[in-house]
Amino acid sequence: MYKRLLITLAIGDVFQKMGMITHPLMKSYAKKCGAEFHCINEKRLHSILGLPTYEKFQLYDFLDGKYDQVLFVDTDILISPNAP
Repeated sequence: MYKRLLITLAIGDVFQKMGMITHPLMKSYAKKCGAEFHCINEKRLHSILGLPTYEKFQLYDFLDGKYDQVLFVDTDILISPNAP
């Protein structure tokens, strides 16, 4: 069986608040797909790369072979409960 991960990025108050609406839907979808859910919510690369959007490069830490499939979804996306 594949080991799957659904991952998103929510750094800052605005995106944390947005995640209060969207992340439960993402968690539900992850569960439906047999995937783990993870939210990147800490700045680790800001001093090197600048903008918070580049924190997406933290995804590299999840590409070490632990997961067979990794899906990144922006925090401002609503996943329908009917999504296959």
